[in-house]
Amino acid sequence: MEDISCLSQKIGEQSIHTFREVWNSLLSGYINNGLIEDVKALFEDMPEKNIISWTSMMIGYVQKDLPEKGLNLLAKNYSGEEGSRIEGNCLTFVMALEACSHLIDLDKGKQIHAKIIRALPDADGNVSVGTTLVDMYSKSGSLCYTLRFFDAMKEKNVVSWTSAIMSFAVHGLAFQVVELFQRMVNMVINPNEVTFTAVLTASSHCGLVDEGMQYFTQMRNRYGLTPKEEHYTCIIDLLGRNERPEEA
Repeated sequence: MEDISCLSQKIGEQSIHTFREVWNSLLSGYINNGLIEDVKALFEDMPEKNIISWTSMMIGYVQKDLPEKGLNLLAKNYSGEEGSRIEGNCLTFVMALEACSHLIDLDKGKQIHAKIIRALPDADGNVSVGTTLVDMYSKSGSLCYTLRFFDAMKEKNVVSWTSAIMSFAVHGLAFQVVELFQRMVNMVINPNEVTFTAVLTASSHCGLVDEGMQYFTQMRNRYGLTPKEEHYTCIIDLLGRNERPEEA
């Protein structure tokens, strides 16, 4: 009898798991089609939610440019209003940080960062979390934090480097941009089109004509990248600002 009871319990647990996955699949389907009101109704009707459910709903809000609702949802989960608090995972916190970036809310960003430290001890080894932290601190204007957490990242990829470079480029700090770009190249990480957009933008804003022209040439000759409209726009702006209208 005990064996039958255990088997029945396992079957029941498996049924609940399958049922929940079906609901989560429906959530993802509605989100991918931009049906945010349907997603909200479905989420509220779910008899049992897991972290995938909560995170999917947050993704829906952030994608529909409703970042504050995404953060409110995270707060609701941690308050335990639905009966139990479910710990977030890397994707949950990435979406929360993206919401803070949209709102340019440094205080909430710091709160999310504190939750990450408590919930995910190995988060500094996660490229997505680290890159999103860099982006959040940058958009909030805290460049000292931006560089500190970027340097503390155990793993970096081209997106991480580009995010850090763009952080300084949008604030017109060209020399820091050049330094980061050189560090990236020295680490044998090839820049992409977005990286060069950041570098060329910074060169234009700070009048680094020779450096900007060199980077523009490197795109094609060294890295095999075809310049796009935004790259040509940066170069035209760079030359125009520095009294070289014929070349522009």
